[in-house]
Amino acid sequence: MKRIIILAVICLSSVCLIKAQSFVNGSKKQNSLLKDTILQSIEDSLNYFPSCFRKIDSGKFNGFVSGDIKLETTGHKEQRAIANVSSSLQIEYDKNKVYDNSYKTYHFKANGMTFSYTTYQAANKLIIMIDGKQFERNLIDGDCHHRILGVDFKYTTLKSTETLTLWVSKPVGLFQAGKRQNLYNHDAVLLPGTKLVFTIERKPVK
Repeated sequence: MKRIIILAVICLSSVCLIKAQSFVNGSKKQNSLLKDTILQSIEDSLNYFPSCFRKIDSGKFNGFVSGDIKLETTGHKEQRAIANVSSSLQIEYDKNKVYDNSYKTYHFKANGMTFSYTTYQAANKLIIMIDGKQFERNLIDGDCHHRILGVDFKYTTLKSTETLTLWVSKPVGLFQAGKRQNLYNHDAVLLPGTKLVFTIERKPVK
């Protein structure tokens, strides 16, 4: 009988130890997730788009763009190549300066398509007009702390130019302008393999 009681105590202790370990591990994961979220928020709030044009209030800067755009609309996939097409960076002053001093919009028009990419604080916006239809994804709203997931970027600043490289790492849903938006049903999808390289002159257009 004594041996049975000792065995029962050992088993109970083992169960308690396993549960305690699971609780600790869960807490560590939660703390890690919370830490990552806080750090992400701080990073977003500081300078998420590290462009040399970040502190400029207004102006127009010319350049060129090359790359490929892969888009799917209503089950139809298409790819349009862009090669050394004229582009521009338009910086529009925000007189209210709610979250940022200005909106920065990269723009070009080629091959029957118009493309615009705007940044403001830590948020961004995409507009693609193709075949007479306008598709967009806009997170410049609310607290402007979120960017479009799947649209990645890199800034490279040189003496006379700055290069912005945009690429799509996972499908990005777009909504058709003027239609009621449904987060689970997109009107178009910007596909991985999409990549654009904007080279913008740092000297403004007079």
